[in-house]
Amino acid sequence: MVTADLLIGASSTALLNLAALHQCPVLRVLPPGTEALERALSEDQRSLLSRYLPPPVSPVV
Repeated sequence: MVTADLLIGASSTALLNLAALHQCPVLRVLPPGTEALERALSEDQRSLLSRYLPPPVSPVV
């Protein structure tokens, strides 16, 4: 995965690690039904995600 042109995933530590530690280009998506999980993130989690990942986008379904 670290050699991929782009990684697509939800807000996760795996995506965060790939972006932060391996400088992989990522696209963060907000899959339908996971909005409550996104809202439940702590302030520390939000800070880390916003530091290393782009804002989430909602996929077109």
